[in-house]
Amino acid sequence: MVDEEYTFEVAATEAGMRLDRWLTLREPTLGRRRAKDLCDEGRVFVDGHRAFKAMPLPEGARVSFPAPVPRHAAANPELPLDVRFENEHCVVVHKPAGQPTAPLDARENTTLANALLGHYPQMGAVGSNPLEPGLIHRLDNGTSGLLVAAKSQWAFDALKSALARGTIDKQYLAVVVDTELPDQGRIDVALEPSPHNPRRVIAARSRSGGAREAQTTYVVIERQLGLALVSATAKRALRHQIRAHFASIACPLANDEAYGGPRVEALAQGRHALHARRVAWAGNGVMAGFDVVAEVPADLEIWLSHSGFRLIHSIE
Repeated sequence: MVDEEYTFEVAATEAGMRLDRWLTLREPTLGRRRAKDLCDEGRVFVDGHRAFKAMPLPEGARVSFPAPVPRHAAANPELPLDVRFENEHCVVVHKPAGQPTAPLDARENTTLANALLGHYPQMGAVGSNPLEPGLIHRLDNGTSGLLVAAKSQWAFDALKSALARGTIDKQYLAVVVDTELPDQGRIDVALEPSPHNPRRVIAARSRSGGAREAQTTYVVIERQLGLALVSATAKRALRHQIRAHFASIACPLANDEAYGGPRVEALAQGRHALHARRVAWAGNGVMAGFDVVAEVPADLEIWLSHSGFRLIHSIE
C-alpha cells in the first residue's frame, strides 16, 4: 500500500527549527518518537533531499513526509457480515476463509473487524486494541469459522476473562496428514515465535522465556487416502496453535504449506484445511451463554466428498 504524502512549506516564524520538532508541530498525531523514526528511515525530504532529524529548517523550504496512518480500524458497512448469534452483550459471527480477522494497517478496510464496525459502530470503543474492536479472539486468514465479539467494554472484559480461564469451548475440524496418528490424543507442546520466520510459531525449546503453554485434544473422525479428518479442541487457542501442534507431531494440516502440509489444488492457495466449527460458553449469571455451530463450508465439503470422506455429511 502506497503511503499518502504530506508537503508543507516552512513559514518565517518556523525558520531555524529542528526538523523533528517542526514535524510534531505541523502534524501532532505523529508524536516525537515517530517523527524521529521517519527521519532516521530516510522518509522525510526537504526540497527533494533526504533530511536528518536535527536539521535546522530554512524559511520557504518544502518538507515532504508520509501522512500518519490512522490507529483505529475503519467501519465498512458495505461488507457482508454473517451473524450466527446475537444478544445485547455480544455477537458470534462466521468468518470466511481468505478474510483477515483484523487489519494490520488501519488503512485496510476489508477485514472482519471493518465489517463488525460497519454493523455495530459502538464496538469502536470496545477492547484493548483499536485495530481489533470488540474481538475476543482471532482466526488466521486462511481459516474459516466462528468468532466472538463484544458490544460493550464490560462484556469484553467478562468474555476475555472467560477465555483466559478456558471456559469458552472452541471446537475445530481439521484435515491432517495421517502419519500414524492415533485415534485420539492430546498434544501438550509449549509454543514460541520462530526466530527465523515471524509468521510461524514453533515447539518451544524450553518452557521459559517467550514460551506459552498450549494443549490440543483431538479425535479422529475418518481416514482416507493418507489424510485424517479430526475434531480438535483448544481452550485458549493461541496463535497458530492447531496448525503448529499437528505439525509438531508430523501431521501437518492439508494445504498449510507454511507448516509443511501438502498442497491441495481443490482449495484456494493459503486456505488451511481448518474450520472453527463450534464456540460455546455457559454464561456468568449476568450475561447469557451461547452454543453456536457452523456448518462445514462448501469448499471443504466438496473437496472432502471428492476425496472419499463420507462422515462429513453427518457432522452437522
